Amino acid sequence: MKIKNALRPLSNILPSGRYDSETALPAEVTVNKDSFRITVKDDNGVEVYKNDEEAYEYHSIPSLSVALQYYGAELTEDKIQFLEEALKGDAEKVGKAVLKIVEVINGELKDSAKNNAYQRVFNAKKPLTEENKENATASIVRNFMKLNNVSDETAITTLQGYGVIAKDFSLDDFRGNKGKR
Repeated sequence: MKIKNALRPLSNILPSGRYDSETALPAEVTVNKDSFRITVKDDNGVEVYKNDEEAYEYHSIPSLSVALQYYGAELTEDKIQFLEEALKGDAEKVGKAVLKIVEVINGELKDSAKNNAYQRVFNAKKPLTEENKENATASIVRNFMKLNNVSDETAITTLQGYGVIAKDFSLDDFRGNKGKR
């Protein structure tokens, strides 16, 4: 059950799915710490980085009303009280569902923070080969061609003109690239 995608368009959630740190967190949100194990190897399988306790932080919310505030809903005290009273209802039926929703949201927040931290460490430690750089550049050119319905030569010239790709990336480099298409 993915809740974050349904809530993403709200004001304090960045396109990456991370909470906008410029916006104040609701007071009830806690910041927790955890760690994960990571080993990064180069393309030849040689270990370049290893850490058994790579630290990261994640947010945790205590209730559905705080989750709504976390994702950008502007709730007055009256609305929060109304929401909490309405969700109490039949504690046996409603309470378990609300707890499950909060549990799912907290799981998503933790997973997202861990994945972001893992990717950040991996990207910082994984050495880039010339082949990886050339494949990435060719991918940029292919995407530009598709989006703008232009030839490969026009795409390369335009992207080089704006400094998006290196000046030494040639049409032959692009056409000879057998990376992911």
